[in-house]
Amino acid sequence: MRYLFLLIILSSCSYNEIDLCSTLTPSFSECVMPIIEENCVQCHRNNSSNGLLQTYDQIKFYMDNGKLLNRVQRDADQQGIMPPSGQKLSDNEIQILINWSENGTPNN
Repeated sequence: MRYLFLLIILSSCSYNEIDLCSTLTPSFSECVMPIIEENCVQCHRNNSSNGLLQTYDQIKFYMDNGKLLNRVQRDADQQGIMPPSGQKLSDNEIQILINWSENGTPNN
């Protein structure tokens, strides 16, 4: 009976995991890179004349000079919005990129 009581108590507990990407310090590998891979790499890879976004250093370069955030934050009616085909990044995805940038673009 004691084990049944303990099992009921333990199974009723919940664990509220903090979403790593929703923090002010999102991880590059867990949060930023998946956004870039899903939305950017198809056009910004290999020998693309559009700029490369395949590695940390390449992504950091475009974050540091402001071009990446500038392009993904544009409204749909503005020229140069990225990605050009498909949907604009979600507000949450853009906020993750902003938080990562404001945190110093760490390679974590």
